[in-house]
Amino acid sequence: MSQNTSSTQTIFPFVYLKECAQFHLKESENSQEGHFHSSMSCIIFSAFTMEAFLNYMGSCVFDFWDELERHLTSVNKLNVICSQLNIQSDFSDRPFQSFVKAFNLKNYLNQGKIVSYSQAAPLASAGHASGWTGWEERCTPEQAREIYEDMLRIMKVLDQEVEGETSPLSIEEMSQSNLS
Repeated sequence: MSQNTSSTQTIFPFVYLKECAQFHLKESENSQEGHFHSSMSCIIFSAFTMEAFLNYMGSCVFDFWDELERHLTSVNKLNVICSQLNIQSDFSDRPFQSFVKAFNLKNYLNQGKIVSYSQAAPLASAGHASGWTGWEERCTPEQAREIYEDMLRIMKVLDQEVEGETSPLSIEEMSQSNLS
């Protein structure tokens, strides 16, 4: 007679999003040809990671997070959580400044507004046209690394302040936490 046993596993979407950001960061740093797109992907996945992590942290800090989070922007989510945990969030300095950069880029691209410009020069070697609106200048391996690392710093600071919760920040850590 076989005995059925079941175990509960918890999936943390922010972990998979972080892994995507990390993958694209490595791609941007190792590729001369595709660094623009890989850097952009790293920054956008960093913003997605933070959004998912903030929703997780919010649910750890507030019993009514599901109601609250629907009415807040990403910056307001971070502010509310930081305020509750007595963490200073100075958006004029790193790491919080990188949070704003990542979300501004994500929001700008997500809105998909068409930009027109007069092209007097040939396409730039990075694979995009000169005359864009400025966000493309942020899609560099250096900016991607800065934003990715600052995202991790914010996540660690928040995680340390939530009593009784330790969040896995990698797939390996998530797998280990599911073993217990």
